[in-house]
Order: sequence, then structure tokens, then C-alpha cells
Amino acid sequence: MNFVFTFLVTCSLPLGTLLQEEGSNLDFVKAVSNNKYPIEIHEVETEDGYILTVFRIPQGKNSNKISRNVVLLNHGMFGSSENYILLGPKKSLGYVLADNGYDVWIMNSRGTWHSKKHRTLSPKQKEFWQFSWHEIGVYDIPAVIDHILNITNETRINYIGHSQGCTSAFVMGSERPEYNDKIKLMIALSPAAFYKHMKHDMLKMASNYGKQLEDLANSLGIYELPPPFMSAAQLREIIRLLCIESSVLQNTCNTLFFLIGESNPSLQDKNSIKQILPLIVASVSIKQVFHYSQQISSGNFQQYDFGQEKNLEKYGSKYPPLYNIKNITFPVVIFYSSGDRLVSEEDTLLLASQLPNLVGAFQVPAGFSHVDFIIANNLDKIILRPVLKLLKRYNLHQ
Repeated sequence: MNFVFTFLVTCSLPLGTLLQEEGSNLDFVKAVSNNKYPIEIHEVETEDGYILTVFRIPQGKNSNKISRNVVLLNHGMFGSSENYILLGPKKSLGYVLADNGYDVWIMNSRGTWHSKKHRTLSPKQKEFWQFSWHEIGVYDIPAVIDHILNITNETRINYIGHSQGCTSAFVMGSERPEYNDKIKLMIALSPAAFYKHMKHDMLKMASNYGKQLEDLANSLGIYELPPPFMSAAQLREIIRLLCIESSVLQNTCNTLFFLIGESNPSLQDKNSIKQILPLIVASVSIKQVFHYSQQISSGNFQQYDFGQEKNLEKYGSKYPPLYNIKNITFPVVIFYSSGDRLVSEEDTLLLASQLPNLVGAFQVPAGFSHVDFIIANNLDKIILRPVLKLLKRYNLHQ
């Protein structure tokens, strides 16, 4: 939910041409290949016509055997598949899982730079962007799971999500309960669901004006963030020039990232930041942002609020229905931090208390903030080792 940072970085940038981001796919493949890992590109079509790019690292660099133990990784809002390879081998979850014998699949939700295709719609059209993380849970994740099971001939997968990657998985469990049996284990890193106790004052204040901001965005014809002024390559180059090459602006960019993007500067080093900044922000539908804004205002884990008139038409009620957490029967392990201002400890424990098949909720050091669950320099000790132990337990007999 680092959308304020996105606005600040992209403000007043020159207009460019919005292109399907084929180059981004090639960049991802090149990065993985340069590290001597096998890599595959899969395209998956959803029931409502979106075409998603899913990357597969079928085995580690020193292995020729594809494991029967499948893991699907899903990113947070403004994230992408890059989140799971950013820190390189031995540090990033994608590589570490592959080296430990897992068949790793990394998805890109609709609207990200890797998944800007549709059977009939163009990302230049308003209609393309009429989705939130609800549709990611109802359509994207099920389509990817079915594709993986079809390719691997397995019956179940492991699932790891960060932030929105958890939100959308919980939506799937609630709204598509037939998929619960296809998940061996879900590992939820800073799972976004409830926002009754959010500690990020700037976002809490912004949520008070969510409806006005949504109306303003619609009146201006802004349906995605960052706005469609440039391609992924152009945006990454701008960030590189402003935030890495410029000694004058470098400290300002870093401060904005740490304060607004929710990361702890003590858990990063200069070399890591140079790798992370150009890749940390991917495109999303503006409805994803406003759906979270509604959760902050209401304190509920609920479907999109279209206003009373449209709600009556869509839901048969003036108010959006709550997601039925009791439908989420796949086993869930939660990792959370008291230092996370976006997903608070109180809200995480509220979620944990309602999940019917909670394996455990593990508190990591308070120094961890929201984005640190995927980019902290001590990720191997705090997240990766416990994750490997949990997966081994649930995949022992495979």
C-alpha cells in the first residue's frame, strides 16, 4: 500500500506511450537466467478474459529434478514477481525455495506490468481497469492454481502471499470454497484483511476522503496507478536517475521509501536499495487502492462498496457483504510484526482468531515493517528458515 510513494516519485514525469510490457518479462527471465536458474514463462487466461504472466523456476541451479512439492508465490499491491527475486540467490524467497527442492511458481496479478493483456480489452480502456483485489481472488488465483495442477499433475499446492497476496487468497477461500482443498498450506506474510487498528496516520487520514478521491480520479480519467504516462522501463529509468544516480535526491528518495513505503532503514544497505528502488513499484487498478481505503474506513473485511444504489443492484443490499472467513478452511500460518503500521498486530490477531484452520501466528521482531517481509537484509533468518521448516512439515510425505 505504498501508493503515496508512487505518486511522489511519478509526479510531473513526461508523457510516454503505454505499451504491453513484454520487455519486463524479458528482464525477469534475464535476471533469473543470469543467476543460473532455469526459468519458464506461462500465460494463464482467467474466466473473465485477463491473461496473466506466471514465471516458473522448476528447480534449483544445481538440480535436474523437478519436485512434486509446488509453491505459488503472490505479491502485494504495487508489487510483482520481482518481489521474490530482488535480493538475489540465498536471500530471495523464489531462489531459496528452488534450491531447497521446490517447484516455484511466481504469479503476476492482473494490471501489473507483466499481466496487462486481455482477450478483448486494451489497458488503454477504462473497462480493463474495473477490478480490485476481489477479482484477483475470485478469478486470478483460481486460474493460476488450475494451470499449475494441470501442468504438474498434482492435486494441491503450497501458497505464500505477502499483504494483498494474502487478501486475495482469503477472498478466494471465502468466495470460491471449492479451492480450499487445493491448498496444502498457506503462509501469510503481513496478511491484509482487517484495518480496525491501522497505525499509519497518513493513510488513515486519506481514507477519510476516499469517496471524494475516487470521484476525482474518475473525473480525471485515472483508472490505474502509476498513471499511464510511461512504460515500466521508462519509469525504472527515471527512478534510477533520480533516486540512485543523483546524489542530491538519493537521500530524499530513500527517506520517502522508508517512511511512506513502510520499510525499516536499519534492515537495508545502500547496495540493496539500489537494486530494490527501480523494481519495487508496479502498476495496479485504482480500485484496488480504494477498496483498501474502504476497509480502513469501515474496519470490515468486505466486498467493494459501489454506493447504496449500485450495491442494491449488485448485492441485493444497500451495503456490501462481508467476506465469510469461516469458509476459509485451508491451513494458514501467519507471520506478523508489532512494528508494521499498515497491518497492525491487533488486526492480525483478530484475523487469526477467526480463521477456522489456523496452524499458528508467529510474531517476528518489532523492527520489521510492512515491506521488510520481502526485502529485509536478515530475511533468511527471520522469514526464510521458518518458512522452509513449515513447508517441510506439510510436504514430508510427498
